[in-house]
Amino acid sequence: MPMLRKILHDYSLGRIIVVADKGIITGDNIWYTLSAGNGYVFSYSVRCADKEFKDYVLNEKGYIDKGDGFKIKSRLYPREIHVTTTSGKKIKKVVDEKQVILFSEKYALKAKYERAAAVEKARDLIKNPGKYNRATCYGAAKYVKNLVFDEDTGEILESARQHLLFDEEKLREEEKYDGYYAIVTSEYEESDDKIIEMYRDLWKIEESFKLTKSDFESRPVYLSLKEHIEAHFLTCFVALVIALLLINCSSALNLLD
Repeated sequence: MPMLRKILHDYSLGRIIVVADKGIITGDNIWYTLSAGNGYVFSYSVRCADKEFKDYVLNEKGYIDKGDGFKIKSRLYPREIHVTTTSGKKIKKVVDEKQVILFSEKYALKAKYERAAAVEKARDLIKNPGKYNRATCYGAAKYVKNLVFDEDTGEILESARQHLLFDEEKLREEEKYDGYYAIVTSEYEESDDKIIEMYRDLWKIEESFKLTKSDFESRPVYLSLKEHIEAHFLTCFVALVIALLLINCSSALNLLD
């Protein structure tokens, strides 16, 4: 919220649309954005949603087949959010938003592939609990029943090691939502395709951050003085602009060829 306020002030912008992943989708952020007369396009976790939303996602009614294993549907829906008042109390507010649901077979295969390592690790943990502790169980612990750690050492309790079971129900529940992706937005007059296009533009920003943190080594910062830190990041971002210009020029030349 402070960053949005600063950007609006410094650049004298009109109405803006905030596009972000689900890490920023809180009731406070949504309400602040709307109260300022702005809009949002946020990704929304299907697995963490309530039963009504999950049922809507899994219901085949309303989906439009776009081909190549891709389908989409949407609805206008009054969603309840929780907003923090100035006194610190949480109150309920209702926002009218458009909910866009996508399904991709490629995304489903990607989810299964990424989960496979955690599942394999969970099965190995059950067979060889002595190899693991709280830290090394990361990603696999949610698939193991009766897993209890020592409060002080983080080791798996000896008394629990003989009762570890793989949580098949947990795995089946997660698999149901493979391939599904949800976007919620205040821009309910825009088409589904336009909303998806707006959200997909986010990858350009992610690529820029990836480039600055890897190739340009913007982090970690081995500096302490404010002006030196600012100079370091200015150099990184100037380099990023030049790199992006070169990439765009290269792409344009390839099209001409």
